[in-house]
Amino acid sequence: MNKPLSEYNFFDPELIEDPFDFYQAAMEEAPVYNIPGTNIFLVTKYDIIAGALKRYDVFSNNFGIMLEGQSAKDPEIQSVLEKGWPQANTLLTNDPPSHTRFR
Repeated sequence: MNKPLSEYNFFDPELIEDPFDFYQAAMEEAPVYNIPGTNIFLVTKYDIIAGALKRYDVFSNNFGIMLEGQSAKDPEIQSVLEKGWPQANTLLTNDPPSHTRFR
């Protein structure tokens, strides 16, 4: 039997390698699950996912700023980033119309 969702750490390397028990628990306990400590919602039911994908104005995939975390405020990291390529949103972290261009 699966553990309850509250016992999983979504960012645990073991869970990332083998997430299937976690996904099963999420489907059973909370088809729309707010990952603790984040503003990320995991959706595990097809009909809910299909509806959300059509509402990108509300359910955005553009979470690049959130991925930056504190690095956005770190002057040393900013100095390095200014010398390289900027982050570019592609399929995973993008919304239409730019997402459509990549597709």
